[in-house]
Amino acid sequence: MPYIPGNARNDYDDCIDNIVGILIEGGEPQMYGELNYVVSSIIVRLIQEKGISYALVQNLLGTLECSKMEIYRRLLVPYEDNKMYANGDIL
Repeated sequence: MPYIPGNARNDYDDCIDNIVGILIEGGEPQMYGELNYVVSSIIVRLIQEKGISYALVQNLLGTLECSKMEIYRRLLVPYEDNKMYANGDIL
């Protein structure tokens, strides 16, 4: 769940802004590979710090999956709904 308290977000927001700026400067299509590198590197470093276990990797993969679903639910579904209303439904 990405809805953490505002004071907890403060610890991350400056770093996130910096990473986003670097990714945008790189432009497309390399931005996607670089984003993959950033996400993968965070996951690998967490595993290195915590020590690998099935539970840790399973929870990290679950977090990635839930992040994907949240982006789909909050961003893509409304976009698709607007396009459907604007251009007509396929059904």
